[in-house]
Amino acid sequence: MEDFENNRKYALYDKFSVGSESSGYVLDVGGYSGDAGDGLGIQNGQKFSTKERITINGEKHAQWNSREVGGTMHVTTAI
Repeated sequence: MEDFENNRKYALYDKFSVGSESSGYVLDVGGYSGDAGDGLGIQNGQKFSTKERITINGEKHAQWNSREVGGTMHVTTAI
């Protein structure tokens, strides 16, 4: 990554996979190296949310709306 002051950092993971739909798209990540900080390590074993189903603390919420706010960041709001 590079910030607005041209400072560069990187994060490399030896292991990265996302489980099946039936598993709830569980993240399996490990083997971090780099100087950007292990931003994904805390998410290891957590379930991904999808457009159709938001997962928060292991609970499924089907009637939510997600709106893009820039880059790859999403803000999720209840309808």
